[in-house]
Amino acid sequence: MSVLYWWRVTYSEERKEIMAKVIPLNTITRLDLPPNQILEDAKDEMDSILILGYDKEGNEYFASSMSDGSDVLWLLERCKQLLLNFEAD
Repeated sequence: MSVLYWWRVTYSEERKEIMAKVIPLNTITRLDLPPNQILEDAKDEMDSILILGYDKEGNEYFASSMSDGSDVLWLLERCKQLLLNFEAD
């Protein structure tokens, strides 16, 4: 599950331009979200981070800010349990 975002679009008569802003709704969606938006939202909030995904060629990608493999595995397993036990309202 992912956090749902929506676009807020406004038109400024004074400037004669359309402005758009992405706003997180703090809700859950089953829709895929742009990776750059997820990374940007997490950028200043994280103490440590794992990145798992697929690159543009479809290859698996992994990166971690943690050097200890056991800490990485522990975090993966804890997050896996949260995902497996998640119940949507």
